[in-house]
Amino acid sequence: MLAVHRLLPTRPPLSSPAAQQTVTIQGRWKDTRASLHLPPLADTFTFPPNLHKASRPRPPSRIDLRRRDEEAELHFTEDALREQSLSLEEMGNMFRAVVLAEKENARTAPATRNQARKKGKG
Repeated sequence: MLAVHRLLPTRPPLSSPAAQQTVTIQGRWKDTRASLHLPPLADTFTFPPNLHKASRPRPPSRIDLRRRDEEAELHFTEDALREQSLSLEEMGNMFRAVVLAEKENARTAPATRNQARKKGKG
């Protein structure tokens, strides 16, 4: 019913000087408004030139990097504090051991699949 996309002004080309922009709302909205016995409205709007042009628009951020908050207080349960902790090196060694074991399993798995197929056919 309404051509809303025509309501929003489009940016003029970079080479043209900043000028006022006139936008006309098109569609059958005037007939609908008159049939509802509502007062008429203007269908043409003029937008002034944008006086403040940002070099590059930035999306709004939820984090204010200029404001420093206090360090958050961490709360741990007693059993978590009693558990042994691992160093990054120990965790890395455990991860590497798991990866090597998985690689070894992947290497031997296709051979056992092929043997099972041969036994099933014979």
